[in-house]
Amino acid sequence: MICTRRWRSGSRLKIKKEYSEIKKPYLLVTFILVVFTCSCGCTTTSSSDTVKLQDVAATQNQSDTNRENVVDSENPITQSFGRLRIESPIVGAIVRVDGEYAATCRDKVATELELSSGLHTITISKHGYETYNRSINITPNAQMVVYSEMAALPGTLIISSNVQAPSVYVDGIYYGRKSNLEISVPAGTHTVTAKRSGYHEDTKTVSVLPGESQKVNVFLYEIPTPKPTVPPQVSGEGMVCINIEESSPYAIGAEIYVDGTLRGTLHGHQNSLSITLPAGSHEFLVTNGNYGSFVQQVIVHPYQTDYYYIS
Repeated sequence: MICTRRWRSGSRLKIKKEYSEIKKPYLLVTFILVVFTCSCGCTTTSSSDTVKLQDVAATQNQSDTNRENVVDSENPITQSFGRLRIESPIVGAIVRVDGEYAATCRDKVATELELSSGLHTITISKHGYETYNRSINITPNAQMVVYSEMAALPGTLIISSNVQAPSVYVDGIYYGRKSNLEISVPAGTHTVTAKRSGYHEDTKTVSVLPGESQKVNVFLYEIPTPKPTVPPQVSGEGMVCINIEESSPYAIGAEIYVDGTLRGTLHGHQNSLSITLPAGSHEFLVTNGNYGSFVQQVIVHPYQTDYYYIS
């Protein structure tokens, strides 16, 4: 892209004005000649005399024109130019020269400007980036290259939550327990996570543009409280058959208690006892006053007989 701006001085207008002043004496001489001719008794002007006067005026105008041409050729008006090449990685950045728009930076294309020689102020700007300013001196018939490094401005994350004071993390960094939070972050992609005990955590991934604000709404849903598990009710009855070996010290006089209730006593050669009980878990206590006692938990299965042996 080439933008040519030429600033010329007003010297040519000044020169023309000076030579317009030079014309005045010649016109005055012509006027005096005409008056003098009339005063000499030429009361009537012939056609030949009119032609002669016109020739005199035309000759004078031609002389003036030739004189102007000579002056112009002796004082030519010239102004030299140089070239400015701008290389910027920021697509869409606006280039201004001395405060006036000059060009817009395009992708992978350098911006070239033709400027008059001398000092100029270059400004390159785009929303979300630092503004580049530089004063340059353009040399005639030469090229200057400018590399404009414009850092991106940080963006802002505006975080809000549907629950009170969740723990907020941005890119893994803890920012406190807040329902509403604003933080400054570099432009780019960021991860926002909110946590609270008793709630499912929520994670959002957002992109932030340079100099822009991005709203993030996190939603935490309560984890339902599990209901207590109630063991299933077992219906029906089963039978427990207790057998005591003859050599056991419990063989004579042993008392059998089930859930704290005496259910039978072993005497002599009666070394077994069968008890019908509701299905489920029961506590058996076997005691003998002369030897001691012991307790055992027994599971009764519905509609079947379980055998236990005491030695």
